[in-house]
Amino acid sequence: MTMKGKTIEGRFRRLSEILSIGPKKPEEPVKGYKFVSQDLISRYENLGWELNKWNVYDGKVKVGNSGFHAYPDLYSAYSDQSLFTLDDRLFEVEARGAVSGKALFAAGEMRPVREIDLRKLSIDFAANCAEHVIPNYEKAFPEDDRPRKAIEAAENYLRDPSEENLHAARSAWFDARSVSSLYGYASAESAVESVGYVAKSADESAVESVWYVIESANAANATHAANAAKLAAYAAAKSAAWSAKEKKWQKELLEELVKKYYLK
Repeated sequence: MTMKGKTIEGRFRRLSEILSIGPKKPEEPVKGYKFVSQDLISRYENLGWELNKWNVYDGKVKVGNSGFHAYPDLYSAYSDQSLFTLDDRLFEVEARGAVSGKALFAAGEMRPVREIDLRKLSIDFAANCAEHVIPNYEKAFPEDDRPRKAIEAAENYLRDPSEENLHAARSAWFDARSVSSLYGYASAESAVESVGYVAKSADESAVESVWYVIESANAANATHAANAAKLAAYAAAKSAAWSAKEKKWQKELLEELVKKYYLK
């Protein structure tokens, strides 16, 4: 029997599908990255976290206002324009009920699943960013190898964080400062003071990026190392004339580097 071109059996089958009640498929968690303090308190929510334990928000989720916040990728975290707001520890998180924003996302449920060595990741990221654009400086000053040596000193310290390598990195830092003085940069003792630098050309920005590499290696804690790395990436992008290619390269670099720095 038919009804307006469709079988009654077909209509009943469709109705059965609509009314069928079965186990709801669990929502696939979204991956993100979240900074927390040394004692696992998040700055955004002023909330404590435990590894692999879900926190559940009771209310409407809105990016920048409510729910639990995280970055969708590490590049978003390091390129966040709110400088010097990073905390001491970095975790990969899983989230459910996520709402996307411009740089952050918010979620109704979230849990930290793996910790990342923020200090080592930051030094490595900074060194790679500087090395990627240092040819801009070397084209202008082919006889000056001080910036290149500064990068190598930071990389040596990353491989072997001994007192000897730390001393070598600090020496390279002073050499990098003397290079920077060629452009009239003000003296600075920390990455915080150096945020005011404004580079006028690609080669200046390349040197600036190297300087932040050493700042990252010399940083007193992971937070300062991450902030210095953020500035190194910023200077490298500036040296590359803010190209989309450089930004894409930095994003892909972080995706690869983080694989080395998950803590057990």
